Amino acid sequence: MHSPWVGDVRGKGMLVGVELVQRREKKEPIGSKQIQAVVDFCRDDGLIVRRSGGGLRFSNTITLSPPLVITRGEIDRIVETLDRALAEIPVTL
Repeated sequence: MHSPWVGDVRGKGMLVGVELVQRREKKEPIGSKQIQAVVDFCRDDGLIVRRSGGGLRFSNTITLSPPLVITRGEIDRIVETLDRALAEIPVTL
């Protein structure tokens, strides 16, 4: 992922969190409506992601927890869908 919205990617095993920020340098959290737009885009494309990191109102981390039995092609589809969702984030909402 090469999006200016990504502040950090962290995880353990197949559990991954993608922190979304307004500015990487200052780690300012992305707006709630913007992160919801990412979640909605992914859902509409068949990818289920969640918000984490402080509850629904303050969350700025997208969480991924794919099945342990997954193919490389399925992983690529997850990354491509998330990339497209991030490219569609409106600057202001």
